[in-house]
Amino acid sequence: MATEIFPVVHILQEQKAVEQAQLALSHGADGVYLIDHASGGFTDHVFGVFDQLAHAEPDARIGMNLLGLMPYTALREIASAVRTRAIPRAPDMVWVDSIFQGRAGERTRDAWEYKQAEGLIRPTQLLGGVAFKYTDQYTSKPVEAAKEALMLHTMLDVITTSGSSTGSAPSVEKIRAMKAVADRVGKPLAVASGISLENITEYDGLIDQVLMATSIETRKGSGEFDEKRLRDSIQATHELS
Repeated sequence: MATEIFPVVHILQEQKAVEQAQLALSHGADGVYLIDHASGGFTDHVFGVFDQLAHAEPDARIGMNLLGLMPYTALREIASAVRTRAIPRAPDMVWVDSIFQGRAGERTRDAWEYKQAEGLIRPTQLLGGVAFKYTDQYTSKPVEAAKEALMLHTMLDVITTSGSSTGSAPSVEKIRAMKAVADRVGKPLAVASGISLENITEYDGLIDQVLMATSIETRKGSGEFDEKRLRDSIQATHELS
């Protein structure tokens, strides 16, 4: 089965974000993710773009990352938005930077149980950050990353990891160790930083999903894709085993 690629759309202006998402889909992306780095925890822009895109592309797989929100809180906000019709349906995927986060008694297990009980109107994959950048649980050590994946896999649908920072690729050794665990427990493995045209073949056979942004933007955080790199990256990803 070919590796899937999901370009990540950085929202700076809503209509532009919709156009960039549609551009990615037109070139054969398996879906897109929406993210708003400037939101400060507010969801309006992400939900606004999702609403427009879901109506324009009803068959597209659309995910989101509500930065700054804990897993349970993010799922609760999404379920509320569906109930109040702020968005026409639940996203196909919800990505959280750390599945292990929690505060004020909130447990990671709460997010999983809430997702299962709520149903979110349609099946929604929960991508949980494991050994993920900018979290207390980040590690570059293959053995430690694999242990985290084994410990946390029951709380998510897709094991999702990264390099040490935005645009930084994880080592092949780390991904190989985590992939062994992912295959053992029957969960896909996604990488959400640093994968590019220049290094993607190094991960052949080791990644199920790629979330790509920095390497296909005109400049970091521009919210606009370089169309040639976007197209070539989608093709290169789909050629992986």
